[in-house]
Amino acid sequence: MTILKKLINELLTDIPVFTIRENLKKVNDNEAVPEEPGSIFLQLSDKIDNAKTENKDASWDFIYSYFDFGKAIFKWYKKLKLIYGKDEAWTLVNSEVREEIHKIKCFNDALWKRIKRSWKIYRIFNTISKEKMAWITLIPLSFILNLIQDDIDYMIVKILKPFWLKDLLR
Repeated sequence: MTILKKLINELLTDIPVFTIRENLKKVNDNEAVPEEPGSIFLQLSDKIDNAKTENKDASWDFIYSYFDFGKAIFKWYKKLKLIYGKDEAWTLVNSEVREEIHKIKCFNDALWKRIKRSWKIYRIFNTISKEKMAWITLIPLSFILNLIQDDIDYMIVKILKPFWLKDLLR
């Protein structure tokens, strides 16, 4: 079985509450993402760096940090899209993030990779349920961060389809 299929199975399997209670607490503790960018992109980028360097529960903090960074990017994009349209909004969001972070700590390639990864994590878990982040126990985070778009779409469909069919048949 491929790692992608193992990930899908893991996300579809009900995990006992005691196994994920602490992880769910972390998911729900990471709710605060301000409406305006200000210095939030730098703060969230620092949060990713801090989670990467910590040993204890690093992978959990790491995935939640990427989720929060992606959420902040998406919220800002959504707001700008109403004014400027899709392409212009992405350009402005990328410019804002680059301006805030680039001068201090990241080169363009590393920053672009961070933005893509955070968008990936946010898209996956915002679509299928952010609580499912807490269900991941066997799959390496690096695998999820490096998924390609087709694999992400395939995974989302495989996870949502059983629930969609149940609702349709009711």
